[in-house]
Amino acid sequence: LAAIEEADICALLIDSKEPHSKLDQSLAGQIIEAGKGIIMVLTKADLLDNSTPVTSTLSDKTKTADYTEIDHILNHLERDFNFLSFAPVLITSSETGKNVTKLFELVTEIDLARHTEVKTSELNKILNEATVSHPPAGLKNTHPKLKYIIQTDTCPPWFVIHGREMELLHWSYKRYLERRIREVYPFVGTPIMFSFHNDRAAGPRKSYRNNSKDNDK
Repeated sequence: LAAIEEADICALLIDSKEPHSKLDQSLAGQIIEAGKGIIMVLTKADLLDNSTPVTSTLSDKTKTADYTEIDHILNHLERDFNFLSFAPVLITSSETGKNVTKLFELVTEIDLARHTEVKTSELNKILNEATVSHPPAGLKNTHPKLKYIIQTDTCPPWFVIHGREMELLHWSYKRYLERRIREVYPFVGTPIMFSFHNDRAAGPRKSYRNNSKDNDK
């Protein structure tokens, strides 16, 4: 959609009183694919039991002793939008104006995350620890070799990992690497992108021998 392409950060509005639809999931996927920041805005909070915190994330939402209506909604969001675990959830009400100004604070926070540049040394420390803890496995019983990682862009943050047989790296390992990076640099509200580059193996060194006939000339 043109509106997504023109935006830097998108607010995905979800009606808390109506089940979210496949369209909501499709829009969220398009936002991530376009590399845009995202906030999940749960509307009509005035009609809900608001005993839970006004902000949360799908991955670490606060649990309460009593299972509330908001808990139920957040659990469904976590299940159906599991690819948005990094996205903040803002519970709002246009009727009362509740938490509307908080939206601007989140936009600022996400914008900072989108402009974050990580030192190459820090990235490679994360990569080395990740591969030692859980060595990469590839398709067809291969073992891709991950050599080093660099950040090449921001908005969204983009990382390039160099190695061998990268085309055979299993998709689940790519998700694992993203989780390890986010443990140190959360990149709240923004997708992070990866490219995988195959470094060519060095060929056999050529042997340059003096030609005796040439030397005699």
